[in-house]
Amino acid sequence: MPRMDAMSLHRLMLVITVTVASCCAIACADPRHHHSEADDGSPELNDDNDDNQASNASPSTDLELTATTDTAAEVYAGSSVDIGVQLTDGEPRSTEPVEFEVTASTGDDDIRLDAPTVYTDDEGTAPNQIDVGEETGELTVRASHTGADPVDFDVTVTEVPDGDLLVDFDYSDADLLALSDLEVRLFDATHVECDFIVPYSSPDTSHLDENSVPSTDDGVPFYELPIDRGYTVSVTALGPEDQISAHGCMEAIELDGDDTTEITVDLELLELGPTGSYAIESTWDMTEAVAAAGPVGQAISDVFDWVSDPTGMAADYMVGLAVDWVCSNYGSTACGYAQDAEADGTLQSLISDFLDDQISNIGILSDFQSMADDLTEAVENMHVDSLLTIDNKSVGEGELSGTDVWTGVSFQWPIGCSSDCQDVDIGLGSDTDFGAIEAQWDGRLTDYDQLEIDPHDMTVPYGQFITLILNDVLIPALTNDNADDLTSAFEHLLCDNLDSLEVTIFGYTIDFGSSTLQGFCFDAFSTVGGLAEIYITNLDYDLDFQISGEGRMIDLESDGDADVIEDGLFYGEVEGDDGETTDLESEFSGERIE
Repeated sequence: MPRMDAMSLHRLMLVITVTVASCCAIACADPRHHHSEADDGSPELNDDNDDNQASNASPSTDLELTATTDTAAEVYAGSSVDIGVQLTDGEPRSTEPVEFEVTASTGDDDIRLDAPTVYTDDEGTAPNQIDVGEETGELTVRASHTGADPVDFDVTVTEVPDGDLLVDFDYSDADLLALSDLEVRLFDATHVECDFIVPYSSPDTSHLDENSVPSTDDGVPFYELPIDRGYTVSVTALGPEDQISAHGCMEAIELDGDDTTEITVDLELLELGPTGSYAIESTWDMTEAVAAAGPVGQAISDVFDWVSDPTGMAADYMVGLAVDWVCSNYGSTACGYAQDAEADGTLQSLISDFLDDQISNIGILSDFQSMADDLTEAVENMHVDSLLTIDNKSVGEGELSGTDVWTGVSFQWPIGCSSDCQDVDIGLGSDTDFGAIEAQWDGRLTDYDQLEIDPHDMTVPYGQFITLILNDVLIPALTNDNADDLTSAFEHLLCDNLDSLEVTIFGYTIDFGSSTLQGFCFDAFSTVGGLAEIYITNLDYDLDFQISGEGRMIDLESDGDADVIEDGLFYGEVEGDDGETTDLESEFSGERIE
């Protein structure tokens, strides 16, 4: 290799030096050749692109932050105000952070932002809300982004003015039910809506204020209410029995700070729940019904006639026995006088008066003379205990169905009572001699509280009731349990106690001894009493009723369910054998038992 001179060697070293320097400069300028250390100290290749480098540069004039709400607002203390901005660079910028901060304050520590940082959405917007606190004054909130100029929102906080509210009422059902004692409650509408108010109880949320007035003609005022909120007004009104009967409600009420805000609340009658079982008490006047009831009516009338004048009927039989006895014991002259006295009624009158006198002397037998009146009184006052069950029908608003089951009847009988009369109670049901007395009925609830029961048929063994009273109650009471039928009763009380009788007929004196008259008496009452027993047997008849009913149902507990039935009336008719009908009716009342 040729040797290089000093000049050539110098030139070669200069080229090498320039080349290395250039390469170093290129390597330093190319990011692909820039190395740094990782967190653990190892070399790390930096792959940042041009966009990342741009984000660390000074704010670009291409980004713009604009307000989406008014930048100046005036609100009441204790309220909030919505603010918002949009970030764009010709197009909306999404997922960009926007910072919000209070830069000027009223000094209230309760000023709050929903969030200090809000990321823009697909439209580039970032909404926020300011709770301004309770202090009045000026405050400013700044929205900022590192790539755009900030936006300031200036808020003026003022005192909340007051307003007055006057509540009037509209009630269109006064002809159905009179209302009184209206209670008006005021609620914050943000917490209580009408759909959540149950008229029979207060909402869980406390009411702001309440007032009451005696009638729907009077308005209810509420004074000095903040106008920065909505209100709900709830009204309840009482019926004649002090039960909650009507309700009305109005919500989202906005007040005017300058004038009194007047509203009218419509009151409507609450739906009354009639379903349930009610214990019913009724008293029936059966007098006309029995009189027109054919065989059973005639049988009862016959018994009444017999009992009302037992001595008269017995004397009719005894006079014939007396004439035969005179003819056998006193000869033809006395016999003729006796026959003449029988013919003109003199002898019958003498014997009847004698028997009446004996009854008066015996004392307790006088009760028989009032038995007819007592039986009549019992007939006129048949007390009935029944169970009225009410159910809703599946069709028709207000339509009802139910059952009427007589559970017992009772009659009053005065004998044996020291003062007030005692009841003769007769149990009814499938396990008794009388069987079950019941009927199905249809009906309805109209005009809020009016119960209507449609006509339905019931068969009542009324004759059996009278038979039981006579044989099982009245006669044993009259005879100290020595008899249980009319024949044995008169034999025991009258015949066994007869005195002798001396009569003068056409100047002729005839002496009837005690034993003789007792024999006449037994013979007479075995015949007359036998007729009475036939009459009583004929009492085994049923009465066919067709009954309707009506009454007023009342909610006493203010819970929406009827508790009692008042002003009740059963009415209907009894049909006789001749097809003729007789009206009958009974007042009743009832009380819910379940």
